[in-house]
Parts: sequence; C-alpha cells; structure tokens
Amino acid sequence: MIRATALLALLALPAIAQAADGAAIYRAITAIRPDRLAKDAPKIPESAYVKAVGGRPATGIEFVDGEKAGKGWGVQLYDLPVSVLWKAVNDDGDQAGRLPVSVSADVAGQRFHSGRYLFQFMPLPIVSDRWWVVHILHNAALYKDSNGTFWEQSWTDATDPSRV
Repeated sequence: MIRATALLALLALPAIAQAADGAAIYRAITAIRPDRLAKDAPKIPESAYVKAVGGRPATGIEFVDGEKAGKGWGVQLYDLPVSVLWKAVNDDGDQAGRLPVSVSADVAGQRFHSGRYLFQFMPLPIVSDRWWVVHILHNAALYKDSNGTFWEQSWTDATDPSRV
C-alpha cells in the first residue's frame, strides 16, 4: 500500500492574486503558514508565485531527508471563484476515472465534510497493493481568521486495513 504523509490544497481568493503581485501573494501565504493544518507543507519559493502571476503554472518537488518520496507542489492562478475550485478538490467520489485512481470512496464520515476518511485504489501493472486511506480535514479556523481568503484541506495517512 502507498503510505502518504501529508498532502494539502491551499486555495486563496482570486482577489489576492488580482490585487497583488507575486511577491505580495508570497508574503500573504508566508504570514499564514503557522495557522496551516499541514505544518510540514512544502516551502514554495517566491519565484513560483511571480511566475504564476505572469500567467505560467509553477511546479516543483521538495525532497525530504530520509524519505524516498518528495512533496510535490504547484501554483496556478485561475479566473474562477475559489468555491468552484474547492468543490472540485472536495469531490473525491468523482475522482475515479478522472485521475489515475479506479476507486475513490469515503469509508467513514460525511461526504464533502471535514474529518472523513477516504479510500482510494490505483491499479498499476505488476503491483497489486496500491491503495491507501487518508483522513481529510478542512481548516475552518484559517478560513474564519482570514475572512474567507484562505481555504485549506489536508490529507494525512490513515491507512489501516480495518477501515476497508
């Protein structure tokens, strides 16, 4: 089975991106870092935000000492309400067939809500144990404290065969 560490989605209202340059976005995100659920979130460089404001997506991998896997990150600006992106990130049940997973189903908790557990399976040739369970949390405090400017969802490993 795949052992996930922490993944996250941090979305910011388009008003931040439209009203500021990349450096200002970087400063705003750096300022809220202590309030994030994902305390070990990748440290995305300021240049990535500058690039995204310029209309080009920025991606990278932060490698972690002692781990075989790295933490992937990406920065992209969309001309959409943040609620639309949030709905897409949160619709785990619709990911099967759209992402490389063939099964994506909540196994505990309420669909779309914070605190749920999600099972996913990714079929890979030769390897038969590519499944995992993650615990999904939403950062309501960050949303509230930022007046709805920042929206964060985090996934932490909760792989336990008894949940399946």
